[in-house]
Amino acid sequence: MKPDLRAKSWYNNTITGHISLFLSRLCRYYFSTIQTIGTALAFISVVTNPTPMRKFMIQMRLPSPLSEEFYALVPEHRAYIDTLINDGIITLYAINEERTRGWTIVLADNAEDAMAVLEKSPIHAYLTCHIDELFIFDGETMRLPKVSLN
Repeated sequence: MKPDLRAKSWYNNTITGHISLFLSRLCRYYFSTIQTIGTALAFISVVTNPTPMRKFMIQMRLPSPLSEEFYALVPEHRAYIDTLINDGIITLYAINEERTRGWTIVLADNAEDAMAVLEKSPIHAYLTCHIDELFIFDGETMRLPKVSLN
């Protein structure tokens, strides 16, 4: 008895069709979900911060050499900076390897408010600061996570 090739062909086409339909629906759902997440994040950003704060970069020059009095204030300063980062007031804080210069990005309404944030630091008296308002601030952390199909 010969196998019915039409039945086998119908079976293979049906399975292939179901898999193809499943994958197309999965991709449509996956990519529409990503688009929906992006739209939701943009909406949340506008709702929680209707008038976006301006970004200011403060460049700091530290004293050289660093004194014992300066080092004694560092733990209190780090606690203050950590609080500002956790509160979303500071988005970036960096000190170079030589410990002679530093950079911080502060969200504020104006330059005076941005400097006022840094003036509350215990080490402010030791710093020479220069402030610039940023036009563009972009980087990997400012974007949606990379998509992985794994």
